[in-house]
Amino acid sequence: MISFTQGESCSAPEAHEAPSSLTTREGRLIDSLRQAARRADPLTTLVASAKSFLSSREALGRAYADLCVTGLKNYAAFKRLHVQGLLNELALVGRLRTDPTLGAVPTSDLLRVSARALDRAYASANAIAAGGASQERARLGWIAVSGEDDHPYRPVNVPSSVY
Repeated sequence: MISFTQGESCSAPEAHEAPSSLTTREGRLIDSLRQAARRADPLTTLVASAKSFLSSREALGRAYADLCVTGLKNYAAFKRLHVQGLLNELALVGRLRTDPTLGAVPTSDLLRVSARALDRAYASANAIAAGGASQERARLGWIAVSGEDDHPYRPVNVPSSVY
């Protein structure tokens, strides 16, 4: 027989919900994010993240960075780029500089938003790998994933164990 002490609480970590600006009425990600998930090209997606941060579209910037590490195909490509040493601010700035609309943006600003995109991607990857109950995971809030376009390799926005 199991008995509980008075006042003992059983609480599970909360599931995280997507910002409504990034989802359709059906709950799917907006098309630009779904295209990024299907593309499975983390460098291009991190550039989109950096551009979003540069335009003060914080939630969109975080979502693009997340998609680099939440799906099987994207995460595999992300790991390959990491091992090759190609995931760094200078690589992203080089790609950002090919956009003629960013010609007047100081390099320091491009480096800053590139670092934010990479920091978010790595933080999301580490939090997902550690399971859903860590403090770091809670701090990140909702993490973008597009299961229809790139199946997640671990639970993302629901509580999970580390095993």
